[in-house]
Amino acid sequence: MALIKSLNKHGVKSLNFVEAVQNATECYKTNALPSNIANLFSKINENQTSTFWLCAAAMKLFFEAEGRLPVAGVLPDMVSTTDFYLKLQHIYITKAESDAAKMK
Repeated sequence: MALIKSLNKHGVKSLNFVEAVQNATECYKTNALPSNIANLFSKINENQTSTFWLCAAAMKLFFEAEGRLPVAGVLPDMVSTTDFYLKLQHIYITKAESDAAKMK
């Protein structure tokens, strides 16, 4: 936060730059499986036939094949033009639909 105040003091007025600094930690996230999802995957067995467990099994197979969980298709709020945001949102939605088709 001090960096953002310092940058603003020196005349940097780009909201995109400030937002990038605030969200820089996102670059360091990994595709590691969260422990709660790993725990869920460990409870899957072939005798479970409810929709929930079939979806969980499909997600496990997806993770094993892709090395990541499926994209949710939700684009976080950000500073952008409407046109750019809508184009980027379309990319997210398309990827989520592709991931859902792979799971199906």
